[in-house]
Amino acid sequence: MTTAAVYLTPEQLAETIFGVRDYLDNPKDPYILDRRQMPWHSMLQKMGKVVPFIRNQLTVKYKQEADELDMQIWYNKDRLRFQEWREGFDLIFNGTQVHMGLELWHQELKDAGFVIVPNGSRSKDFAGKMSKVEALRMFDTLKEKVESAYDRWDVLVDQKFLHNVSGNALEPVALTDYISKTPTVGTYGGRARTDPAMQNPAVLTSTAASFERDVNGLMRACSLYNRGFKGAGVNVIMASGGWIDRYSDAVKDASRFRFNADIKGPGPVDIGIPDTQWSFNNIPVVYNPTMDLMAQLTGDVTWSRRAYGINNKSWAWGHGEKEDKEVTVPLDPSDQRVTRMSVDGRYVLYGINPRTNFVHEFAA
Repeated sequence: MTTAAVYLTPEQLAETIFGVRDYLDNPKDPYILDRRQMPWHSMLQKMGKVVPFIRNQLTVKYKQEADELDMQIWYNKDRLRFQEWREGFDLIFNGTQVHMGLELWHQELKDAGFVIVPNGSRSKDFAGKMSKVEALRMFDTLKEKVESAYDRWDVLVDQKFLHNVSGNALEPVALTDYISKTPTVGTYGGRARTDPAMQNPAVLTSTAASFERDVNGLMRACSLYNRGFKGAGVNVIMASGGWIDRYSDAVKDASRFRFNADIKGPGPVDIGIPDTQWSFNNIPVVYNPTMDLMAQLTGDVTWSRRAYGINNKSWAWGHGEKEDKEVTVPLDPSDQRVTRMSVDGRYVLYGINPRTNFVHEFAA
């Protein structure tokens, strides 16, 4: 049986594309494509907030000890001294503009039975009302394309804000730039990492024998330097599969098993993702398969034996006002046979205290 063609104008097509972005035929129980767990992306969503960008930059006040000042001990007629303390302590983070474009070719839609008429006359018989069946078919055709684009957006945001694979200066400053394996090199928020206040703890040479001592030292340092900030030090360990396997071997050899079921007190941190069975000193260990993928994308095998200790209260994933996954469908020129949809955003990942997060690796 031949299906009669459905005629649309480019404007109607654009409106349909824009309309399907929230459309679900099962809104109470939607299907969500989850090709891979993305715990870092899940954490970003929970840390999201609107931030004020000025010239694409975000300023964060960082309170520090006024160690440039000295105390004077004096008596009677001693002349009092005053030391200048002129410079404030701000952290400056740069925003990243993110774009994804989707093109729908009119010829392909025509082959599916939808004819896009760019310059059709506006007679009373033109583009008659679509039946409900045809409308749903049109929605289903476009919904799959739009939802697939949204899925890809989430996957790439997860990867790009975890690590800058390309090395491109326009790529966002990612988690691995902030929790650095070389914490004395480079900058943090525009401040030189030669300043100890801008350095995160890092141990990259642990063995099964030294693992517990090393990670306990990292946790102790993060708790010490988080005093006065939000939270109480590291509250989640995000790890690769290889790190979890090595941790399992290390505690198994010592006949010490640590499972989330054994946690007393506050228990696992709810960051919206399934936890593994493992924990370390009451801190849940969360498996991040994207870290294993990074080993393939970068060729850096250390990803497969790495973990990040994170205080998720010390981080924020800021976006500009109305700049979070903004969808637009601009009208096309009359001589063009393609309709485009754009997804745009402006984001900045920033932390208020670098010393409350750590990076750890097994030596082999």
